[in-house]
Amino acid sequence: MTKSTGTLFLDEIGDLHPEIQPKLLRALESGEYYPIGETVPKVSDFRLISATNNKDIEDVDNFRRDLYFRISNFTIKLPSLLERGKDDIIYLTEHFSKKIQEEKVFNQGAYFEEGALELISNFDWPGNVRQLLNFVKKLFDEAVFKILYDRRGDLIDQNGKLRIEYQLVRELFENEVSDTRSTKIGDELKLLVHTSDESLSGNMFKVDHKGVINLKHLIDEIEKAYLKFAIAKSGNQKEAAKILGVGQDWVSRKCKDLEIDYKQSKSRKRLNNHIEE
Repeated sequence: MTKSTGTLFLDEIGDLHPEIQPKLLRALESGEYYPIGETVPKVSDFRLISATNNKDIEDVDNFRRDLYFRISNFTIKLPSLLERGKDDIIYLTEHFSKKIQEEKVFNQGAYFEEGALELISNFDWPGNVRQLLNFVKKLFDEAVFKILYDRRGDLIDQNGKLRIEYQLVRELFENEVSDTRSTKIGDELKLLVHTSDESLSGNMFKVDHKGVINLKHLIDEIEKAYLKFAIAKSGNQKEAAKILGVGQDWVSRKCKDLEIDYKQSKSRKRLNNHIEE
């Protein structure tokens, strides 16, 4: 920081190294900081703006609670794409499309075939805005590739506009869904029923008085079992999200909705590690 005043923006503050956290807290409390290589402190009166993808940053491992309370005086919570709904997903897709057109110099513009935007809006995008942006970039890259290497001149209409065809969106969309739902734990996750300490067969199939299986209860029980397994395996929500191939916000929200004892799952991981040793 070269000036005594100004605004400092810290992105993904939840990942701030534990050794840096007390230094930031001291700078916020007293305004003092030590430039690298110097022993005399300097004073700065700055405004801090921070951001994180984790809604429950105060529960993040190794994040100081006193620092959390110091930086959370005024909080703006941005809803996920799933919470915003289809209209916002379509709007953002078109917005990203325009920006990409400017960057890639599509002078004549581009447009989506009928049904393509609706297909995109049907996905809940657990990776949120960044995942959606990356998906739109893939669409344009694939469309250009087809024109140059597959000689798909028909993707340029009579007005010179690039046509993002429905079939291309569908192909990439199916890959996106598959990648998102795939797990990185491989065969271990397939053994979930056998490794879980609860009998899924006894809890899953809840039947009402008419003999009908409660589908919502069934889905909740499956999600609960997967979450407990992933958290017990990894030890924290962030790594559990990576194992399951979903966003950390989704894991955090589901743990609350399904009343999963996060601390108990963590202690179970420590016990498992001890047994393995």
